[in-house]
Amino acid sequence: LTILHNFITHPNVGGVLVIDLGCEQTNRAALRRYLDRTDQLSTVATLDWLTIQQEGGVHHTITRGLDILRQRLPSVNATVRQPYPLRHLVVGTECGASDAFSGITANPLIGHAVDQIIAGGGSAILSEVPEMIGAEHLLIQRMRSPQVVAAFHSMMRWYREMAARLEVNMGDNLVPENRSGGLLNPCIKSLGAIAKGGTTVIEGILEYGERLTQPGLHLMQGPGNDLESVTGLAASGANLICFSTGKGTVTGSAIVPVIKVTSTSERFRLMPDDMDFNAGRLIQADQPCSLADCGHELLQLILATASGQRTQAEKNGQRQFQVWTAGKLSL
Repeated sequence: LTILHNFITHPNVGGVLVIDLGCEQTNRAALRRYLDRTDQLSTVATLDWLTIQQEGGVHHTITRGLDILRQRLPSVNATVRQPYPLRHLVVGTECGASDAFSGITANPLIGHAVDQIIAGGGSAILSEVPEMIGAEHLLIQRMRSPQVVAAFHSMMRWYREMAARLEVNMGDNLVPENRSGGLLNPCIKSLGAIAKGGTTVIEGILEYGERLTQPGLHLMQGPGNDLESVTGLAASGANLICFSTGKGTVTGSAIVPVIKVTSTSERFRLMPDDMDFNAGRLIQADQPCSLADCGHELLQLILATASGQRTQAEKNGQRQFQVWTAGKLSL
């Protein structure tokens, strides 16, 4: 319910059509009660509801839903862009299909852009708890207070205990493609992964999908799985996501632009219709790009994307949505 609520009230969402079957646990009545308790529905421009069992089945529901969308589109399309300061920008950071160069090029480059955004009063979210293992001490050194450190330890302990109950080895989060890309062990992967969070002070710890309420860098509880992590970042308030990739992944988001940053020039050339930025130029033999120059270029792309320029994932209709259900027992 928290994830659905935070998607419905997300700043990127101009209107909502909720469709349920009618008899599931997370149905219209349950969601409506939750939304009413949070008292934030006034922030949603339009909110409509359809229940398949009451509308006469799937075909009638689709027909009715399309009619509602046609009625609502004029008011949503009337929204006009306005200038906003950088402090309104919340960047989620993600990595997927990583290789040995991800921690050398793409992740540090994203971290460099994150530092600039936070310096301008904005915010960023770093997640993927399994990819913090082995690098905890580096993160703890940057935490704002003992309270943040305690919350971090609690988050890591919860994840470890959950993994133990499910008999999952937390140290074995390398997939075959990671290994073939040159990542030798989980610690090396973690050291590269946390570079996406830049170098600034860590202000707080968020639960999965918990809405960010103060500026700066935050860590979010969550898995390394691309789809589940991106969904959690968006629910926590990220209005844009920087996604580094070594081997190439096409994941997008239902409501948030996802900028794909490749770790090598070769991958950028191989997947030009799916990738947005080439961080491989940092180590390019001929005319390499400095971290400062490439970081400035990435920041300009982030600002252009926040201003409406479409990412490759958006152009390709990549609108994935998957909620993390850690340890859920299906009855």
